[in-house]
Amino acid sequence: MANPINTESEINKQVLDSGAKLAIDAPEAMHKLLSTKGPIIVTTRRVDGNGVSMEELIDSGELMELSENKPTQSNTTVII
Repeated sequence: MANPINTESEINKQVLDSGAKLAIDAPEAMHKLLSTKGPIIVTTRRVDGNGVSMEELIDSGELMELSENKPTQSNTTVII
């Protein structure tokens, strides 16, 4: 998720510089990410059908039991 005060061109530069493969954003700010042409997950369902929401990903997935892995210093973490 980008800083909401960033302009579309600032966000595009950050996406290019970081090599981002996926963006997660709120629907009201998604317009700033469309020109990146990358996949976008929106945090809530959109009425217009553009994008995929976290709710839709959760609803379409199968339930599974996760193994209890102990995190290590080398694990990657995303904080939303």
